Amino acid sequence: MDDSFNWFESELEVETEDFNTEKRPKSLFSTIYDFVCVRANQMLPLFFVLRVIWFLFGLKSVELLGISIVTLLSSFTFIFGSLVITNAAMKTITYILLNLGKDSDIEPFLGLYRLFSTTAWCILNIYWLKFIKPEITTNYLTYRNIFVAGMITAIAYTFTGVLMVYFDKYFLSKTLNEKLKDVEKSERILAAMKSYRYEISSSDSVGTPQCSCKDVFCLTDNEVFIEGDSNRRGLSEIDSKMSYLNFPPPELHSVPDAKTLARDIFYKASSDGETLSFDDFSSIFPSTQTAINAYTYFDNGEDKKITKKTFHDTIIVFYMERVNLEKSICRAEDFVAVVGNILNIIVFVVLCLTYLVLFGIPLKELLALALSSALALNFIASGMAGDLYNNFMMLLSHQFDIGDEVIVDDVEYRVHEFGLTSTSLIGENGGKIKFLNSDMWKKTLINMTRAPEKFLVFKFQLNPNINSKTFSQFKARIHNYVQHKKFDFYDTFSLQSKSEGSTGIDILDCCLVLRCKTFKNKAKKFTLRVDMTNWLRNTIDEMEIGI
Repeated sequence: MDDSFNWFESELEVETEDFNTEKRPKSLFSTIYDFVCVRANQMLPLFFVLRVIWFLFGLKSVELLGISIVTLLSSFTFIFGSLVITNAAMKTITYILLNLGKDSDIEPFLGLYRLFSTTAWCILNIYWLKFIKPEITTNYLTYRNIFVAGMITAIAYTFTGVLMVYFDKYFLSKTLNEKLKDVEKSERILAAMKSYRYEISSSDSVGTPQCSCKDVFCLTDNEVFIEGDSNRRGLSEIDSKMSYLNFPPPELHSVPDAKTLARDIFYKASSDGETLSFDDFSSIFPSTQTAINAYTYFDNGEDKKITKKTFHDTIIVFYMERVNLEKSICRAEDFVAVVGNILNIIVFVVLCLTYLVLFGIPLKELLALALSSALALNFIASGMAGDLYNNFMMLLSHQFDIGDEVIVDDVEYRVHEFGLTSTSLIGENGGKIKFLNSDMWKKTLINMTRAPEKFLVFKFQLNPNINSKTFSQFKARIHNYVQHKKFDFYDTFSLQSKSEGSTGIDILDCCLVLRCKTFKNKAKKFTLRVDMTNWLRNTIDEMEIGI
């Protein structure tokens, strides 16, 4: 087919990038826990064999560090064995719960299985110490307090982890709610197009996943995940999952993927190979209403036909919306991580005081030192408090996302990057400017992308001698015009005075407000403005109601 349009080149290239799903970094505790569990698996057979040899051959029980060698071997065997058993049991339970139902309410809490296992392990060892108390009378309290401290620490951070899971879900769902809805709509459109390209039936089903005991009882830090026809989910997915939002994976994974989809769908649906009429476009979707809703996203011309370039660029925009959403999720997760780190530090300070009490260390002198340190810290941080508050409120309010069009101090920008401390904006000339978030909080900011109503406003003057009948005819013509533009405007509009202060009788200052059906980019909005301005001027001249 002779095609002069190059589907794999576009001026949008400078604004696009490949999809890269971020993974949550593994925590320090998880790394240490997994390392210790692997070493425990290796050490358990050694101590078990030594204990059996000592028992079978009746070797003399010598003392080491004031404890008999038999008690030491038995204790190390129990310590490593209980760790292996609790780890295997908790992994088994977590694995089963993870695969019972995807995106269940308990799934976000499964990442705490290491803390649950640590708590159970400490409790078991406390009972073991009670069992061998006669053998370690001298150091019994010290050993017991060590495991009690470990249990308290695990319980405290388990409680902290639960709180952070709730905060994470609440913060992301509230701050990204509108963005999620918009991307969900575009993802459904892409899913319908992919189904149309491959003629995928909704009745297609996936086979029952297979499972092996080896995966369930894995005792190393290897990933438990089989790709391909199996739907099994491994424990590594818990650690790497970036967000707890129940949002499906992206339909497109790269810019070439988006361009290929646009080309294939266009040629398959187009009746003439050059444009897409509404009938051609509606054949892509399962219902006419769905096609109508999707049609409003495409920048169609006056003849209501979609060109190759329009279709190509719109699919790339859908892809970039998902990429920007992932960036926003990562930024929100970074903020949640900062809050979590602050909470963990506070818990650690409280735990340190608990440890001191537990091991019988006097707190009177330490509290005096803590109070004096707090006064010094307050003096140092007092100058930073205002900036920290403004920065925190800017992050918490979440006034924009990456890719949004905003107006800052009456200057238009597009959001390029949004970090924990600063925001980068792209100006009309393509230059990048960076603001501190603490400074952004003090500025007047208008988010045009998130505007709840998409308006086009036209201001003009009418002859004050116009009568009611002519004015009604003028409004009727406007109504007929917006009905003709059903893909661009709602059929409701407002024709009103420009302001309450326009009270003169020499001129009628009018303001026409039209509601757009979807958010239009600047080029499309300007095209609509040109068409409407031309129509208004011609209509006013034709009816002879102008100045």
